[in-house]
Amino acid sequence: MVLTFVKSQKGNNMLILNGFIHKKERIIEGKIIWKCASYNKCKCPGRVHTFEGEVVKSTSHNHVADAAKLEARSVCNDIKRMAQQVEPTTQAIVGAASEGLSLAGAGQLPSVSSLKRTIQRARNRYEAIPANPINLTELVLPPEYTVTNNGEPFLLFDSGPGEQRNLLFSSERNLTFMEH
Repeated sequence: MVLTFVKSQKGNNMLILNGFIHKKERIIEGKIIWKCASYNKCKCPGRVHTFEGEVVKSTSHNHVADAAKLEARSVCNDIKRMAQQVEPTTQAIVGAASEGLSLAGAGQLPSVSSLKRTIQRARNRYEAIPANPINLTELVLPPEYTVTNNGEPFLLFDSGPGEQRNLLFSSERNLTFMEH
């Protein structure tokens, strides 16, 4: 049986099994114990034990599965994933993600304005520039910062991490100008 996951609001994996959503509770000797996401609300005793990607044990729940909530969470995950693409507008993403959504699932979704804010936050996180390093040993250059807009190499030399790190930024074209 293939395990299915959705992301929580904080980006953690949540296990979906038999229409119930489970949060990771703890890990014991490689076995992951998941508790029902409705534990706080319903004091649900439902648990799932997984080991190496397989369900080993599953206990019963004291409430019915909420397919609408699961559908809404899945749509929110799709919205966050689509927000990383630059092309579609926020309205287009909301429309595309909620296409084919049942009335019950639509009732569980946040308001359209909240979904749009979620898209903007996801885009801001995705497009965020790296934090300023405190020293040269902490400097990590993402690949997009080592090339020009034309795709030519811009970082020509990096001596590697360390206090005496040397970096040479230039393009081949600029080097030929400096030769003359």
